[in-house]
Amino acid sequence: MTPTVARMVAGKMGELTFPLKWFSIPNMYRYEATQRGRLREFWQLNVDIFGCDGFEADMEHLMDAGSDFSLVPSIYEPCGLKQMVSQTYGALPIARATGGITELIVDNENGFLFSDDNELKGAIAKAFALDEKEYLRLCENAIDFAKNNDIPVGPGRGSGAGSLVAYVI
Repeated sequence: MTPTVARMVAGKMGELTFPLKWFSIPNMYRYEATQRGRLREFWQLNVDIFGCDGFEADMEHLMDAGSDFSLVPSIYEPCGLKQMVSQTYGALPIARATGGITELIVDNENGFLFSDDNELKGAIAKAFALDEKEYLRLCENAIDFAKNNDIPVGPGRGSGAGSLVAYVI
């Protein structure tokens, strides 16, 4: 956390929603033995969290950012925050067609839908059977959907119990 960010957060304390996440990717330099007169330059992802004393607030975002798919088998889902955050990171949601989820996921376009437990296995198999070109197309669709609908990467509390993130290597 930089002093400048800390001052900004302290100055706007009453106007911000917590936990607050501040993402930055600064251009950094590592001062080592120079090679042909150059400094070693790199980009670093920094994530500062304000208003939370543990790592729990960021765990869901870190899992979504490193995942290929996000399973949302909720029986009741009024708005579908979990799959919105997943789409922002390009993790394709595999979700039960219920509540607000049906308004945010188009089956085989920006995620996968199933209507009952019997179709769950088929939706997972369909997702895992994608070739690389089709998978990347769906990821781009999900990210574009999130950008076009102003879906923020917010506190990311998701649907709570029943959320699972799948890692495919």
